[in-house]
Amino acid sequence: MENFIIPLTKKTPKVEFLTSTCVFTIEGRCIPSDTAAFFEPIIEFIKTINNSQGKTIMLEFNLEYINSTATKWLVASIKELNEKYKKGVPMEMNWYYEDDDTFDFGELLSDVADFKINRIKTKF
Repeated sequence: MENFIIPLTKKTPKVEFLTSTCVFTIEGRCIPSDTAAFFEPIIEFIKTINNSQGKTIMLEFNLEYINSTATKWLVASIKELNEKYKKGVPMEMNWYYEDDDTFDFGELLSDVADFKINRIKTKF
């Protein structure tokens, strides 16, 4: 499995999966003009994740802002990650939040995911 990287822009977060550390990071603002075009490659990459290294995959999600359309796609991404978890790929998420809205979204993700989600208060 190769590294997966989408660089940070003004409207889209940095997305990075480093195979050497098994850390999957999504960080920044998520207001893409074409949400499907942004998230489809991420979901396709998630489908290729396996447990060949035997390490726990750490999901580090630190989103400053996410629009409603991107929210739906992020939930779809979490559902795909959860399918990997159900098939034996160990994972855990750190969900960074600043306000009640992003905290609540982390709660929603907890309803979708069977893996552990740590909610961590932060300031952007």
